[in-house]
Amino acid sequence: MGCKGITVYRDNSRPMQVLSTVKKEKEKETKVRRRAKITQGTTEKIPTPLGKLYFTINKNDLEDERPIEVFIQIGKTGSDIKAYNEALGRLISLCFKYKISINDVVKQLKGIKGEDRIFYEGANYGSIVDLVGRKLEQYVKKEDRTKNIIKCPECEQPITTEEGCLKCINCGYSKC
Repeated sequence: MGCKGITVYRDNSRPMQVLSTVKKEKEKETKVRRRAKITQGTTEKIPTPLGKLYFTINKNDLEDERPIEVFIQIGKTGSDIKAYNEALGRLISLCFKYKISINDVVKQLKGIKGEDRIFYEGANYGSIVDLVGRKLEQYVKKEDRTKNIIKCPECEQPITTEEGCLKCINCGYSKC
């Protein structure tokens, strides 16, 4: 065969190697947020040209304000639209479980147009997907507002400002 000889080196036995093997580092696994046995959330009923849409957004508990799952139900059972919306809800929920930012999800959904436009509460939505994206955006803004509410030190209810003083309508506490 024309071979003159064979040389064998153990890996890393010489400072320079013609051929080497590289050990692959294990990819860091992203910890998945688990769904609690009992969740808290809201459901909104929205009329659409395709039937009533029920949009539910749940979070695990009061400490973790980030949503954990979304359900989108529409129309009667068995239709393709129902299947598409269930799939959309599952994919959004999967994003939340893997800690993908709700703002990133909103950016992907907002502005998508379809055949059936939706007019609801003075807003015009290009499609159900656009509606879901903008409802998620409203959820984020609502959560941001509730974090800035001052609570009463005695009864933990929200305090209002009246005549320049912080007052609790619930228990009568006043900062003045």
